[in-house]
Amino acid sequence: MIPTRTFVSKKQASLVIVDFVVLAAVPFLAIYIFCFIKLGPHFEIKWFKMDKIPYFLNILVFMTTFYVMDLYDFKKIFFKKREILNIFYALCFACAGSIFLFYLIGKRPLGRGLFLIYMVTLFILLAGYRSLYSRLAVLGIYKKKAVIVGAGKGGQAVASLIKANPQADIEIVCLLDIDKEKEGTRIEDIPVVCQTGSLSEAIEQYKPDVLILAMRSSRYEKLMRDIIACSQQGIEIQDMTSIHERLEGRIPLKYIDDSWILFSSLNWPIIYYKRVKRLVDVAVALVGLLVTLPISVPVAIAIKVSDGGDIFYRQKRLGEKGKEFTLIKFRSMVQDAEKDTGAVWADDKDPRVTKIGKFIRKLRIDEIPQLVNVLKGDMSIVGPRPERREFVKQFEEKIPVIRKGRRKDDNGATFLDYLERVPYYEQRLAVKPGVTGWAQVMYPYASSLEQTAEKLEYDMFYLKNMSFALDVAIILKTIRVVLLGKGSK
Repeated sequence: MIPTRTFVSKKQASLVIVDFVVLAAVPFLAIYIFCFIKLGPHFEIKWFKMDKIPYFLNILVFMTTFYVMDLYDFKKIFFKKREILNIFYALCFACAGSIFLFYLIGKRPLGRGLFLIYMVTLFILLAGYRSLYSRLAVLGIYKKKAVIVGAGKGGQAVASLIKANPQADIEIVCLLDIDKEKEGTRIEDIPVVCQTGSLSEAIEQYKPDVLILAMRSSRYEKLMRDIIACSQQGIEIQDMTSIHERLEGRIPLKYIDDSWILFSSLNWPIIYYKRVKRLVDVAVALVGLLVTLPISVPVAIAIKVSDGGDIFYRQKRLGEKGKEFTLIKFRSMVQDAEKDTGAVWADDKDPRVTKIGKFIRKLRIDEIPQLVNVLKGDMSIVGPRPERREFVKQFEEKIPVIRKGRRKDDNGATFLDYLERVPYYEQRLAVKPGVTGWAQVMYPYASSLEQTAEKLEYDMFYLKNMSFALDVAIILKTIRVVLLGKGSK
């Protein structure tokens, strides 16, 4: 089955549209409330003019901040205290950015009284709408009826994933399977039904809106006519990868094969990648170096003064098509950290990290010099992170590893086990590595082969859906990671 490109959820679109309407209307509503309080119920506004540029810039700043603070994640339950508090923080950040922008363009912001009314009104409307939205979603107002074809491990995994996401717009009616022994069993409290006749007959009985294919690709071929017939009836067809893609932002490696890789690569936006992306990289890198200069200079001085070692750390990494280049970072570890050990994984409490290193790594300040790599053409602003040749060799080979706490012999010695190669890891080398990426903003720092394999699933999502819009989204999510200190090591 040819993988299709992802789309913006209708529920996400509804959040964006309502936010725009609210942000556009609240300034007028705040002025009306202010005048009502000051002048009484019989006041009359004869003439009023809104400055268009600050008006629309304010909307842009607020909506961008909402995205950075994850207020457009439709899977969140917004009536929980934590999410309501997150809305409040988002309003505070947006307010600070808006005031700064107003002064920057020489415009005076709202007075204190009017501003307070504006913020309170905005908070009530945004928190109220999102709480109502989440409650309706949990009650199943938006849900589509779905039938999962296949009750094996794949079907069980998909059912569990959907059940774990109460905000997902899918309600599973049943799981269909040709195995008669599974008839009458339940998975995640969902009945398994034996498919005795054709798939079309089963679909006619249960009348789903969505058909989820959760079986081996070899069985797809036998059902292809029925699948096409279902599609022609207006039933939405999805496979296991598309469900994980939409709900988790990753593509499980165990569900893909060589044909999936082929068709995904054919879907790449070639013009954007080969032309536009490079122009965006250069522009962002130049602006980034200029903006971070007041931070970079003190950090460089602090690193030098702390132990007298080098300011920058240089390391060989693999770039596009496996071409090796020298990556530049602010040094966050002791001088010659790998002199005696060679290439080793970094962990949460790595003793080699200096005091200054802990600080700059937490805020990702150590990554700033990589903007020079972007200008040189070795890297892009957004893409899979560049890896060292030593680790790539491990990922692409079947190597022995000690699994602690697993199998032991009579004397208590741990057996050597074997970890299979990380499949399709070489696909990351098809594009330029990035200073930041989808895997970096969605998954913590990888410090083992198993975590590297899982992180690759997010890189595969990026490779399939690579676009200007996704790059912008990743940059905005990176800002959130830096501000909140999450996801970095």
